[in-house]
Amino acid sequence: MKATLLLVFLFLTSTKSFCQKAFSSVSYPKIVLIFDSLPQYHNVIYPLPDLTVNDSHKQVTIFDNFYEYGYNPLPLVKDTLTYLPKNQFIILSFRYDLTASTIDYLINSGDTLTISFFNGLPYAKSRSLYSTSFLNYEVQRRGLTENNINNNAYDIYYHPFLVAKDLNDLINNVKKIKDDWYERAHRYIINELSHLEKYRATNEVFTPPLLFLQDKFTYQLAKLEFEKHKLPVDSLTGFLARNKNDTLNFPYSYFLVFLEAISDSVNVMQSKILYSANKNQIDYRDVYERTSKWSAINDFYKKLLLFKYLKQIGDVFSTSDLQKYLAKFKKFSNDTLLVNQIKREYLIVEDLVSKGSDSLVLINEKSQSLTFRSLLEMNKGKVIYIDFWASWCIPCRREMKMAKQLRNDFENQDIAFVYISLDKSRSDWMEAVNVDGINTLEHNYILKKSSSSFLQSIKLESIPRYLLFDKQGTLVHKNAPEPSSNEVVELLKKYLGK
Repeated sequence: MKATLLLVFLFLTSTKSFCQKAFSSVSYPKIVLIFDSLPQYHNVIYPLPDLTVNDSHKQVTIFDNFYEYGYNPLPLVKDTLTYLPKNQFIILSFRYDLTASTIDYLINSGDTLTISFFNGLPYAKSRSLYSTSFLNYEVQRRGLTENNINNNAYDIYYHPFLVAKDLNDLINNVKKIKDDWYERAHRYIINELSHLEKYRATNEVFTPPLLFLQDKFTYQLAKLEFEKHKLPVDSLTGFLARNKNDTLNFPYSYFLVFLEAISDSVNVMQSKILYSANKNQIDYRDVYERTSKWSAINDFYKKLLLFKYLKQIGDVFSTSDLQKYLAKFKKFSNDTLLVNQIKREYLIVEDLVSKGSDSLVLINEKSQSLTFRSLLEMNKGKVIYIDFWASWCIPCRREMKMAKQLRNDFENQDIAFVYISLDKSRSDWMEAVNVDGINTLEHNYILKKSSSSFLQSIKLESIPRYLLFDKQGTLVHKNAPEPSSNEVVELLKKYLGK
């Protein structure tokens, strides 16, 4: 343990001079990124026999002064992206099929970087001397340090499905898998840090890519030890104190990943839980409030954590909740870029409804079709509560009993209860609606096709899922409480009264 900590602090104390020198308030020349005939990217990390794990991230993420920009290069052609950086360096994080983590490249402003594949792995070429050293370090080390060239022991520790036999094995043995892989993951990070330290001792130079790599491995190690309760308290205090007084001026630092793990323990795990029949939901409004009062971190990192929790509020809670906390975030951060990103992703969803609702076509039991826009228009003046479900979805079917009670509670009031099935089989859908007693309801539909711009706009990735529209046809809650929750009755009463 002492050797580990000594190695960590050797790296940390060596980075400061570069970081202070690397950034200033000047304009930086453009960066040209060339993706040369990349194979098709499928977002698949690892398919189990009964479960396919997908990664929702873009294949390329650019980090520039901690701001993130995602991009999916065109496959099988030479695709060129020109980027104007805000600082001297950017980080390009690259994903490819079957990997759980990214390959990171530190790129100098004014550079031209080309990424192409060789023997199934991505390799980069740079015109810049700054970027050339250690540019392909992570790719070259894969295969030298682990038998699996796609995922190292650290990846497997944090993604146990990579070695699970099937879904049942994953559910029942996730703790055992992580316990079995902890020592290997720990040893892997220690070896990488030692390798970098030997290079520094031999060459007596710290190139920018080497500094970024040591930052990455240092905080991966700290996160690993913190989560296993093996990071000494004085080390944790030292990490927090150092980064409270001295922001590391890379375009991105893995200290943020480490900090998120601490915040999960300090803020998330101690926040309120909203209980329901099918799931327990962390109240990220409470997480936001707790984090805003967290004095152990500086305002820069606090802003980044609050932004993360603001997006959680947008994913789960109502538009009015998001607007409330966005106003708080804007006042605290004064960060126009992040505020506008939230507005684009969440607060104009009603515009997305108007633009994309014609692409969502519904079919009733009589085989008559109508668009989602038509459904909204025919129910103007009513609160609309929409239930996305399927015959094969056990939690969905479990909610149907409470859904009946909810309909009874609001009988003869201006509420339209709408049921939209994602079933691919019409016979399975018909059988389920008869069993669950919704076959006689006015608004009972099955999707004509499962893809539409509207479903993409609301990020419909799992069911059951509930939407709430007010009397004007505006989407006010894109992740409304389920019928069995304690909140749904009061929520419906609230919008009935408006």
